Amino acid sequence: MFLPAVKGCSAPVYPIETPMFLPPYLYGLVFAAAAATFTARGMRRAIDGRRLVTVASLLGATVTMLLAPPIGVVELFAAVAVLATIGWSGHSERRAAIASLIISTMCTLWFGLWATTSEALLGVYLAALGSAGLLVGSLVWLGEAIAAKRPIAIPRAVVASRRV
Repeated sequence: MFLPAVKGCSAPVYPIETPMFLPPYLYGLVFAAAAATFTARGMRRAIDGRRLVTVASLLGATVTMLLAPPIGVVELFAAVAVLATIGWSGHSERRAAIASLIISTMCTLWFGLWATTSEALLGVYLAALGSAGLLVGSLVWLGEAIAAKRPIAIPRAVVASRRV
């Protein structure tokens, strides 16, 4: 997000300067935060963060459709696909894994195609590499989520007292 992405007229263009290109980077930040969680509560918060970025992407896509319709339509399609997968409520790990697979596939295609242009700079190449890594991680995560018959349940603590 803070590295030069493409060559501009007189200077390199950074993604932070163009808000319509921020959603892939924001999803990356949310996935990085999700990868650092070890608890069910942390996973629920990560899913909520993903929903928040998706809703922000929907709002941004509607504004982008007014300024640059082709880009806005693509962003709107991507945000709707993610929101349809992850849903408005609930915290299913399997749905979160499928949503991450959708996001990482679209980001890999986006940055991969962008990296093939002659204007691409270091930031685009690193983003394409990171997106490909997220795609592999999403496939592994989905495989583990499908293989798990049910989530691991930690029993509640019970205080036992002995009466004498």
